[in-house]
Parts: sequence; C-alpha cells; structure tokens
Amino acid sequence: RMLTALALGREELARRNAAIPVSLPAVWAALGDGGRAEALAGGAFAAGRQDEALALAAQASASVGEFSAAEVLADQIVDKDRLERTLASISAKALCTDTDFAERVANRLSSERLRATALQKLVGVRAAVDSDWGEAQTELGAQPLPESVHYEVAEALAKAERFADLEALAMSSSGRRGAEARGLIAGVLARAGAISDAERLTASIRAPVIRTRALADIAAGWAQAGNVVAVDRTVGQLADSVARVKDSHVACRILLSLAFRLTTQELGDRAREVARIVEQLLDRVAGDQAWVNGRRAIARAAAGDWAGSRAARELLDDKHYADVTEEVALLAETSRQWERATRIIAAIPDLTRQAEALTALAYADAVGGNKAR
Repeated sequence: RMLTALALGREELARRNAAIPVSLPAVWAALGDGGRAEALAGGAFAAGRQDEALALAAQASASVGEFSAAEVLADQIVDKDRLERTLASISAKALCTDTDFAERVANRLSSERLRATALQKLVGVRAAVDSDWGEAQTELGAQPLPESVHYEVAEALAKAERFADLEALAMSSSGRRGAEARGLIAGVLARAGAISDAERLTASIRAPVIRTRALADIAAGWAQAGNVVAVDRTVGQLADSVARVKDSHVACRILLSLAFRLTTQELGDRAREVARIVEQLLDRVAGDQAWVNGRRAIARAAAGDWAGSRAARELLDDKHYADVTEEVALLAETSRQWERATRIIAAIPDLTRQAEALTALAYADAVGGNKAR
C-alpha cells in the first residue's frame, strides 16, 4: 500500500511539473533570485526542458545585470550547443556594463565562430567607450561586420553619446548590407534620443522593409520625447513606406510593435491610426484567415477596441486563440491595464496555456521594473 501511494504521488508530481511553464525560472531570475531559479529549473523539469529553462533563466539574469548568477545558471546546462549559445548571449549582454566579464565568458567559447564574433563585439564596444574609433575600425578589420556586431557596437556608441562615430559606422558598409546597417543604427539613434540624426540616416534608405522598421523606431522615439506633431508626420511617412513592403507578415509585425509602444506612451489616438493602417493591410491579404484574424485582434486591442479584439479572437481555433490572447494580454499589461490583462488571460480555456500566459506577463513586469506586480 505504501509503495502504491508513493507511485501515485510521483505520478502526480510529474503531472504537476509537466504543467509548469518552462519560462517560470526566468521570472525568478529577472527578479534577482537566481538561487530559486536554479532550484526550480533543476527540480521541476525533465532533461530537455531543464536545459531550456536554465538557458532562459541565465539570459534573464544577464538582462537585469546579474552576470555572475547568469553564468552559474548557464553552467548547469548539459547540451553543449545550447550552453555555447547561452554563454555567447550572456557575454553580449554584459558588454556595455562589464567588459572584463564579457571577455572572460567569450574566451570560454569553444566554437571559433561564436568566439570570434563575441571578441569582435568586445573590441568595438571598448573602442566606443574609451578609445579612438578610427583605431577600432582598423583592429576590427576591413571585412564588413556581422549585423550582431554592428548592433552591439552601435548601442555602446549611443550610450557614450558618440553620435558622429555612430553615423561613420552606419556608412562603413555599402549595398544591401549598408542599408541594413543604416536601418539598425537609425533605430539605435532614435532610442538614444538623437531622433533628428536617425531621420537624416533613414532618408538615405530605399529598401522598403528596412526603411519601414527605421521609421517605426523614429515614431516611437518622438512619442517618448513627447513630440506628437513629429509622431504624426512620421506615421504618415510610415504609411507610404508600408505600401511598398511586399511581405504583409513583416509589415504587420513592425506596425503592431509600434502600436504597442505608442499605447504605452499613452498616445491612444496615434496607436489607433497605426492600427487602422494594419487593418487596411490585412484587407489585402489572401488566405491564412487564422493569421489575419489574429492580427486583427491584436490591432484592435492596440486601438483600444477591446470588444472588437475579443470578437476577432473568437473566430480562432483553440491554439491560435491562446497564442493571440497572450499577445493581447501583454499589450494590456505593458499599457498598465493590469486588471484587464488578468481578465483576458482568464478567458483562455486551457489551464496550462493560462499558466504560460501569466508567466509571460510576470516576466514582462520583472524586466520592466514592476517587481511588485
């Protein structure tokens, strides 16, 4: 009888653990409790999910500046490839805060490709912080930089307010790679508050997707700066640019991300205008109605039309319904409509998916600084 009870207890524990979202340890890591994250990841998941949980938790720790805890979590990962990717990610997140830590972790990488990329980032970031940019370019070499290196170096230059060097970096490549670099760096400039510089750089971009993404970053930058007139002007340019984007999926993703950001800046009227552009775009999409209805649900939520969003979600099957509802709840959460976010998630019929959605909200709050929520 005792053995039977133990077996039943073990089965119940396994069933409960299988329902725990794999990203839950990352929430504790983002809250600064690496020990609890490690204990949960190590004790609640089977081997494959355990590695995934540890990798997510390690990256979450690094995102909030807990680099030593991130390395401890990463070192529990069994799969070598996942460990390498996680260490590379931790190294990148430490670049602008602790270059010595970033270098030590980069040198642990056994993959020559990952190590070379990590060390390229390190050279560029150190140059951005305390060296001569011309010397750094010589050290980095004449070959075009990978996009990930461009991004990390650009972020460091922006943090050091070396905007002239940022523009020099943007113009260091030509052709499609050059356009991608200019678009990426325009976004970095906009987020750093150098929005007029970002606009000047974007004016030279002709590729529709790259230009659209840069304009969305600029609109969000003006929103954060409180310049509503400039937001309106940029959204008008964005509508023209989107009309030339061939891939509707990409265009919708860019626009919905902007609508989210405008909502969080309490610019509901401008979010509604962006959502209107999304709806017009969706009207031209043939087929894949589940995707179309899902995007409509998110666009309407961004516009504040919660009833319309719910109506669009109710046209979806269970899986798509849960996926889209989680995104809509995240929109409510990031715009500080906390009770609404909780009610939206409560409408997901599958309790496991509810738990996953609640974990996503908790993670967004943790990395966003709202630890009490």
